Amino acid sequence: MSAGGERLRDLVERELRALDVGRLWVVLSAVRGNPVLVGAMDLALARVRDEVFGQTARDGGSVTMAGR
Repeated sequence: MSAGGERLRDLVERELRALDVGRLWVVLSAVRGNPVLVGAMDLALARVRDEVFGQTARDGGSVTMAGR
């Protein structure tokens, strides 16, 4: 069993058309690896950095040690 596929594509396309998003095409793609897991881990790491350092390095701001 694989995640997504034609059934998910059909459901997403139907919902977007119901929202009247306009003319669009929803197509399947082949992505190697596990992009959902990688994205989730990236988001979790960014949140931990925010919690520990106050701001992520990706934001380009200065990193502060709040309360120290």
